[in-house]
Amino acid sequence: MSGCAWFGSFPKGDDSQKRTASQTGSVTNISLPRGARLLVIPFTAGAGIEATEELEKIALMMVKGITEAVEKNGQPFKLLNQDQTQTADFILQGHVVEIGKMKKGLGAWWGKPQPKFLGVEATIVDRKTGKVISRFVTRRESTEMDYRILGRELGREIGQSLIANMD
Repeated sequence: MSGCAWFGSFPKGDDSQKRTASQTGSVTNISLPRGARLLVIPFTAGAGIEATEELEKIALMMVKGITEAVEKNGQPFKLLNQDQTQTADFILQGHVVEIGKMKKGLGAWWGKPQPKFLGVEATIVDRKTGKVISRFVTRRESTEMDYRILGRELGREIGQSLIANMD
């Protein structure tokens, strides 16, 4: 299980929905001030990705992962739910842009577990001005996790990156 950076298109997968992305990696270039109020909206299906109940559950697990990372680090900013939209300073919103299983050489033929992948594209918007303060694409893959756990881990990674890049 690891996060990764990729330039170009992602490998074709069997049973996959994919999208070409110009960059992936960690959340960077964010300067949320300490104490900021961040509304995290569960990610939705991106272009070419089917909106299903399972995808909604994966998106909620991403929110859970972000929440866990923030709580573990002493809540340097406040996470809000959608009922508190009007009090938010910033809004994190995004789309699942790829989900599937990769074919990896001969291992796929020999029945070895194939890596699952999950990729998202997101923005952080200043609620008052509507200005996008950060845009990122990130991806996670694993042979050991189901998609919900993969979503939770991706959420934790996003949360940790948000904290690491604070003012």
